[in-house]
Amino acid sequence: VVYDNLASLYENYSKYDTSLYYLQKAYQIYESTKDTIGQSIVLNNYGDIYVKLKKYRKALKMYTASLQLSTIINSREEIRGNLKD
Repeated sequence: VVYDNLASLYENYSKYDTSLYYLQKAYQIYESTKDTIGQSIVLNNYGDIYVKLKKYRKALKMYTASLQLSTIINSREEIRGNLKD
């Protein structure tokens, strides 16, 4: 969670490379602990950054992957957030 929060802070300062670095760290931890909700959140955050970088295909890929994960685990909150994005 700390890595994800650091990523958000750097995103707010438009330090996207640093933000992506912390998202990668967060995703690695969530993946190794099989935390699917955490993975879904990070993938959605990747999408947000890629939109800001105008890398729309990458953003769509991340949003789609996040939606798929949240659908698998039937997390209504994450599904709703993904569909909104």
